[in-house]
Amino acid sequence: MNIESERNGENSERRKPVKSRRRLNFLKGRRELPVCVYSIVGFFAWLLRLTLRLRVVDPEGTLSKKEPLPSIIVVWHNRLLFAPLLTPRRRRRRIAILASDSRDGEYAARYMRFFGFVPVRGSSSKGGARALRILKKQLASGLSVALTPDGPRGPKYQVQPGVVALAQMTGCPILPISLNAPRRWQLKGWDRTQIPKPFSRVDFMIGSPIQVPARLDEEQRRQWAEQVRQALLAITEDGQAE
Repeated sequence: MNIESERNGENSERRKPVKSRRRLNFLKGRRELPVCVYSIVGFFAWLLRLTLRLRVVDPEGTLSKKEPLPSIIVVWHNRLLFAPLLTPRRRRRRIAILASDSRDGEYAARYMRFFGFVPVRGSSSKGGARALRILKKQLASGLSVALTPDGPRGPKYQVQPGVVALAQMTGCPILPISLNAPRRWQLKGWDRTQIPKPFSRVDFMIGSPIQVPARLDEEQRRQWAEQVRQALLAITEDGQAE
């Protein structure tokens, strides 16, 4: 009897991790998280924003324009998490942001909506053509659009051709933007997502608009994509995180 009870005890001990794993994996397969999750994340992000010192570098005076023309805003994927916090509130409802069709894209879309942006679904890897049509429609309505040219899965700091194609289709300029935080945390992952540390400085860098010609062949499109990449890298500072 003692031996059997010991065996039963061992079996129950072995079964416990399975239950805990089930609890930990409860949210993994869910397409949508409870609304309260986005509220909580947004609240803590807002608290972080209150502690940050923002320095805006805007040589062209883009933010000072009362009625800016619709633009294609490009920002690296690893800056996307805290970019909504630093965008002027009066501009947010005039910007549609591209989020991928994946489950992570659903989370990102709801996060962006929490801060007042207009999320648009689609990506270069899935639903790309549909996303271009939707973004074109948003630009035609007078909104600007924002997307990560190296998203949703990289390679890091490489510009996908869809950005240039959208500029060709619409005639709207591409506006490079970067957010640089010398004191920051960096998450694990392909893009090393950056989060500024509390009570630190963040530089909001706005580059010069890039006007893409309407007619380009494949090689010229690649050249313009490289030009956009270089314009973004010129305002990106990735020194050693403090």
